[in-house]
Amino acid sequence: MLVVDDNRDSAESLALLLSMGGYSVRVAYDGREGLEAASELRPTVMLLDIGLPQLSGYEVARELGRRGDRPPLLIAMTAFCSETDKREAQRAGFHHHLAKPVDLAALQNLLKTVTPVGMPPAADGGSQRTGGSPLIAY
Repeated sequence: MLVVDDNRDSAESLALLLSMGGYSVRVAYDGREGLEAASELRPTVMLLDIGLPQLSGYEVARELGRRGDRPPLLIAMTAFCSETDKREAQRAGFHHHLAKPVDLAALQNLLKTVTPVGMPPAADGGSQRTGGSPLIAY
């Protein structure tokens, strides 16, 4: 999993909680770093803030959609929650939209619907629950 959020405490806390749930997680702190990490890691799911420095989450989502590869499942986790914001997120390529502060139970339920359960352990002995790449981006 790749978590992309400029609030370091929030990103690292979420990454810790997700890793405790069996996910392998990487963190990026701005849009450009998130886009580079997504290119390198090719995550199947990305948890992405919208209000980011360097490139906004909208710009990251649009760029991922322009690339020839299949883009990751994009989950917006943001304070931008008006109906207009949600429509803009969908137009940019987000598949799901969660309001901050994120309800962890809702996030876990969403991840259960998009990540296979019972995958074989990762090479390092850890759990690999993200379907292709062991990383999900936020």
